[in-house]
Amino acid sequence: MPGPVLEAGTDPVLSFEGVEVTYPARLGVGPFTAARDISFEVRPGEVLGLVGESGSGKTTLGRVAAGLIPVAQGRVVLSGTDLAEASRSRVRELRRDLAFVHQDPAASLDPRFTVADSIREPLDVHGVGDRRARNARVRELLEAVRLTPDLAERLPHQLSGGQRQRVALARALALAPKLLIADEPTSALDVSVQAEVLDLFERLQEELGFASIFISHDLAVVHRIAQRVVVLRAGEIVETGPVERVFADPRADYTRDLVAAVPEPKPAARPRRKRLVS
Repeated sequence: MPGPVLEAGTDPVLSFEGVEVTYPARLGVGPFTAARDISFEVRPGEVLGLVGESGSGKTTLGRVAAGLIPVAQGRVVLSGTDLAEASRSRVRELRRDLAFVHQDPAASLDPRFTVADSIREPLDVHGVGDRRARNARVRELLEAVRLTPDLAERLPHQLSGGQRQRVALARALALAPKLLIADEPTSALDVSVQAEVLDLFERLQEELGFASIFISHDLAVVHRIAQRVVVLRAGEIVETGPVERVFADPRADYTRDLVAAVPEPKPAARPRRKRLVS
C-alpha cells in the first residue's frame, strides 16, 4: 500500500545548481575535483537517495549540503538562501533547520557526554527554552527513538552500536530540522540492527515530515527509504529520477550494473512506502 502523497510544486528545502567541488593541492598532490556539474533538489518531506560506489562523491555532496565544504562553482540554496552569500548570522539560523547523522555513531558522540548531554547539546547551543524544557525535550526524544529513560545517564561506550545510532538520531532531531542528512547511517551496524534502525528512520520521517538526503552504497536500502535517487560515479551524476523507474528500468549502463549486482530480490521488486506526485 502506498504511503502519503508528497505534493509537487513546493519550494525545495535544498537545491544544487551546477555545483563543482575541488579540493586544493597538498602534500605534492595537485587539486582534485570531487564533483562536477551537480544539479538536484530536495522537496519538503522527501527522501532523496544518493548512491554510488566508494569515491563517487556521495559524502562530499552531503558535507556540501551541510555547509561544511565550499563549492568552486555553482550554487547551494538552503531554505531559499544561497549559502555562499549568506551572512554568518543567517548561516547560524539555517543550521537550526539542518542536521547530520554520521556513519559511525561512536565517532559522532562525545565520549565524555552522557546520552542526555549529547541529545540536549543542540538545544543548549541555540538557547532553546530553559533547563526544564530542554530536559523534557530529551525525555521526549528518547521515547521517540525507543530508548528507555534509564539510558539517559550512560556514556556512549556503555551502549550497543544500535543504541548509539538511536542517540545520534535523537540528537539530530532535537531542533526539529527541515533537512536531515544521513551518511551511511546503518552501514556500521549488524544486519538485524540495521533493519531496526531503518524501521525507526521510516517511522520518524513519516511522523515528523522532515526532508532527507540518504547516502548509501546499498541500493536495496535506498529503494526502501527514498522516493527519488541520484546515481553518482566519479563525481558526476549518471542518472536520476524516481526510485521505481531508475531501479526497474535503468537507462545508464553504470546504473544497470549496480542494480544487477544487488542480490535477489532486486530493489525494483521491493514494496514501496511512498510515492510522489509529479
